[in-house]
Amino acid sequence: MADMAIECADNGMDVSFITVVPKRPFYSSGGRETLVSLVKHHSNIKLLTTTAGWEFEFGTPAFKTDVYSRLLQKNISPGANIILADDPSVWAVSAQLDGQYNFIGVLHADENHYYDLACQFDSSVRLLVCVSERIKRNLLSRNAGIDSSKVVTISCGIPLPVFQPNTASNKQLEIIYVGRITQYQKRVFDIPAVCVTLKEQGVDFNMSIIGSGDEMQQLQIMVQESGLIDRVNFPGWLQKEQIFEQMRQADVLLLTSDFEGMPVAVMEALSCGCGVVSTRVSGVEDYVSSPFATGCLWLYEVGDVQSAASCLVESRRILPVQKAKQARSLAETEFGIQHCRRRYLDAIDNMRPISETKLPAKKLPVNHTYSLLLSFSRYVRLSLATKFKTNY
Repeated sequence: MADMAIECADNGMDVSFITVVPKRPFYSSGGRETLVSLVKHHSNIKLLTTTAGWEFEFGTPAFKTDVYSRLLQKNISPGANIILADDPSVWAVSAQLDGQYNFIGVLHADENHYYDLACQFDSSVRLLVCVSERIKRNLLSRNAGIDSSKVVTISCGIPLPVFQPNTASNKQLEIIYVGRITQYQKRVFDIPAVCVTLKEQGVDFNMSIIGSGDEMQQLQIMVQESGLIDRVNFPGWLQKEQIFEQMRQADVLLLTSDFEGMPVAVMEALSCGCGVVSTRVSGVEDYVSSPFATGCLWLYEVGDVQSAASCLVESRRILPVQKAKQARSLAETEFGIQHCRRRYLDAIDNMRPISETKLPAKKLPVNHTYSLLLSFSRYVRLSLATKFKTNY
């Protein structure tokens, strides 16, 4: 979302970013960067914010929706195009201010969370953007009442990094994984099994697992118990430019996910000239038939570690310069942020306007006192749990 805002602003569009600024880091942030920190240095983007504390983070969804609604109405004229963030409280703004703005919802993953949001707020959203064809199919099959004319597929886009591929052949098969270290969705416990299969086949390889997550320790134990300690390393979470350099030096990125939207790591790897071996999941599967996918993209079925190993071996047979050229061409054709922006503009141009006869939705009263009491209770419980190291 931040990348798209920057791209649009740099191309002369009037872009505003509406969000809250934590008085102190939210407990749920996990130390991650805030949206404000990602765009605050871009003078072409208007930052429209209000401060928020524990009363916001731990308050009721209705209270959060009311905060966002007031911020929107105070700063943005009716009729503007509003792209909604993932938070259900943000999507609920479309229902609260139905008929006043052109709300656009984005389904970022093949996950119930997004399908539920789209179905719940279908009547108040003018456009539903799916980042893959699978997500579009699943959404329409789940709710036959959704107007298919307002459902479009637009893949995610990224600012393509400088193309400086490593065209020399590595002595070993260099494999990388980039992402969260978690079994849910990412299936990281498949990685040791894939590596064991490669080892049994006599493949000389090195595996770098880049990222962090709750199941890092368990994954390290599995690597050690599988006798892979000399083949697998854990650099931890790296800065963006460091990840790009790792991708340029690697032969192939391995993605073991159970489900996705359109994986950013895949787009970044291809743009760096790195090959990709991935499960057949949402997003990635849309591009396997591209002429540029030959020699740089291989798919296997979720959980099939034998096939994953075979794909990795196959990737080794492609000349590095050929693989890098194909990968970059695929990225430039499909994932450049400029293409993504143009597709959004085309979809917005074809979007049905707000009905002139449609009355604004009746605004429901928000019980601020209840939300304040609830948030205070949650804040105190979490503070005590943190102090005494007990479960919240």
